[in-house]
Amino acid sequence: MTIYSTHPNRGKTQVLASYRTPNDDITSTTVTSCDAPILARTIVDALNRISACATLPLCLYDRRGNSSSHYPAGHLDTLSDPTARVGLLVGTHSLWYEVVMFELHAAFTDLDQALHDAPAPIQLAITQELQAEARDLHAELLYYSENVEPTTPVQRSWQPSLPFVAHEGGMSKLNTSTRELLDRQEEGASDASLAEGVEGLRALLSAYQLNDNQNAMLDVSALSILDDPSWGDGYYLSVDSLAPGGRHPHGWSIHLGRWEPDDPDDEDSGDSTGSALVVCDLPTAPNVADLVQLLNLSAAGTSQHEAWATTPVGDPLTGTGFIVTSRDDSHE
Repeated sequence: MTIYSTHPNRGKTQVLASYRTPNDDITSTTVTSCDAPILARTIVDALNRISACATLPLCLYDRRGNSSSHYPAGHLDTLSDPTARVGLLVGTHSLWYEVVMFELHAAFTDLDQALHDAPAPIQLAITQELQAEARDLHAELLYYSENVEPTTPVQRSWQPSLPFVAHEGGMSKLNTSTRELLDRQEEGASDASLAEGVEGLRALLSAYQLNDNQNAMLDVSALSILDDPSWGDGYYLSVDSLAPGGRHPHGWSIHLGRWEPDDPDDEDSGDSTGSALVVCDLPTAPNVADLVQLLNLSAAGTSQHEAWATTPVGDPLTGTGFIVTSRDDSHE
């Protein structure tokens, strides 16, 4: 709906909003000005993520189950009503949509943190900007879906087939391949299983957001976090959340494995295959704090992984409450 940017002007940094008008022109208006460039950049980053996460689901059809329904639009209320934002973390519509809602909530949180100590005029300007975005999106959507004419003139045009969102830097969670892969993960899942899968995915997203392990990598479409400090040459740790459906439904699990070269005699090949040494199949979903602790401990790398690799079945990984349920000693 709107793309935000910064522009230096007379010793300050302006926050600009660019959007299509109903005449299909592109125009820019000044949202606010900041003395500190870093504050302006932080605001712009959060606003771009908010606009993209709020707008894109309105532009897509939900193709799950061979249907062609629209994604929910209730999240638009959160742009103008901060009290509604807690609802972004409780839905169970679909894996992909709830990932986008998680990202929308995270963007609001980052914006609130940036504005916490900002001057009151800047806070007011951002509130008014979000209200303007919400007002025109609501009006355009109502006209599109129910042919109801807006009661006040629309300033910002929304085109469902051509979303006007910022892609600089990328938001992989919004792309088509992520959405399609997550849809496959829930194929055939019951409503209860899907709800459980959504909660698990939120826990995974939260753990990734809160942990301090710089090597941890989140793969949303695989419902997994991978800590691979050696990049394919040594130990690795994976945390896999519940997959509610698809071809290979599974519960929560933690794998400590090791990469082994496909051809030990070819030092230049670089090709290797991962083999799980220790597995913790979890009977219930772990809490976020325990996952964060696991990932933070794993940041120690080889020394920690070597210690965990010797854990016998029935014992917990040192420093955690995760019990080893199986192990493979054939690769020792």
